[in-house]
Amino acid sequence: MTHWKPAELKTSELRALADMRGWQFLDCCPLCSDKSFNPFFLGRDRCVLCRCADCGIVFLNPRPASSRYEPGWLQKRYLPKSIERGFFSPDLKPDLPRIYEKYRKIADMAAMLKPKEPVVDIGCGIGLSMLALKHKGIRSIGVEVDHEFLTFARDTLGLQVRYHDVTAEPLEQRTDVATMNSVLEHVEDPVGFLSAIRRNILAKPRFGRSGALALTVPNLMSLEFLRDGREWRVITGDHLWYFTEDSLAMVAKRAGFEVEHIQRESRAPQGLEIFHTYVHDILGVDRNTRGGIGMILR
Repeated sequence: MTHWKPAELKTSELRALADMRGWQFLDCCPLCSDKSFNPFFLGRDRCVLCRCADCGIVFLNPRPASSRYEPGWLQKRYLPKSIERGFFSPDLKPDLPRIYEKYRKIADMAAMLKPKEPVVDIGCGIGLSMLALKHKGIRSIGVEVDHEFLTFARDTLGLQVRYHDVTAEPLEQRTDVATMNSVLEHVEDPVGFLSAIRRNILAKPRFGRSGALALTVPNLMSLEFLRDGREWRVITGDHLWYFTEDSLAMVAKRAGFEVEHIQRESRAPQGLEIFHTYVHDILGVDRNTRGGIGMILR
């Protein structure tokens, strides 16, 4: 399997890969249902990225039957990795400045929206983005469907979190500002998920303006992808979608949103300063090539 090029992969080989891993093979684009798609990149762990010939979205194919984390994943992998990255001390005390530096894009976009009430952080996980908001002086309430994450966020970090499936029912009180950090790439139906946020979470239009959603997703146009290739840490079986600014805007529009703002970074990824200069200064391409994509939707 390591010798073929993804573009040369046949449908039968994708099916065989799905059967070998116990994953689901998709015979059409999961966004627009077009039958024409092309495998174009083989990542680590035999993750194959395909691009739809019609709508242009990039998706994982085959994909796991479920993108939910396995029980115990928090203690076995997530927390040790978070300690290694300096987000927590060994006794699990959070380092707010370091967490903010990592999650500053979502926190800065929330600050731009000047929320008067606590923002709702959708898919809050253990609460890292909520801690970044706290460092910025922004109050938040987290909603999550993973009980293990909720327990840690509430009992260890003292955060205000609750179980809530945004696709199932409305919040008792809708919010003017919601945040969602690195969630959309995990969900099976991103258009349906965003539509549910409009329907169940965000405030209805008042004086011509509805509630706003600030979100981030990994960036397929990132220069880190160019640098790391198949070892790019973003390519995993947990990520079902791989967005560019254009494809994320397309998905948002299908869900009834308009793009109000795109949050870009001007800093170049380490070791890729010359490529960053070439893309931005020589080609004049106005695209975020460092870190994830940040957007405000309304």
